[in-house]
Amino acid sequence: MKTILFFFVSVLTAFSLAGCGGGIQTVRVIEQQNYVLVEPDAVYLTDCGMASPPPKPNYALMSMDEREDSLTTALLANIKYQQECTLDKRFIRSVVEKNRILIQEQNEKEAKRVSELKKE
Repeated sequence: MKTILFFFVSVLTAFSLAGCGGGIQTVRVIEQQNYVLVEPDAVYLTDCGMASPPPKPNYALMSMDEREDSLTTALLANIKYQQECTLDKRFIRSVVEKNRILIQEQNEKEAKRVSELKKE
């Protein structure tokens, strides 16, 4: 009985020591970070439209001075609005394009970094 017990204890000791004798494996986790451009809606990126002149029935009932005044006021307001709006839209488009280029460059650098880490 002692020999069987001694045999099992010896086998268990041998298995436990064999498990401890192996080298330690290190696990290396490589994560790739991708940046994504969040663009505003296309509605905010298109140029502004023009306001329409007064409707024909109203325009026909106006005097000559009122017609000229109405058209001039509408035209000046339209020009001012158009200039301000178009400048804003151009600025938004330029910022989006600059960010698109920066993000693309960053993603390419990140992909290169990850591929170099995988080679090691």
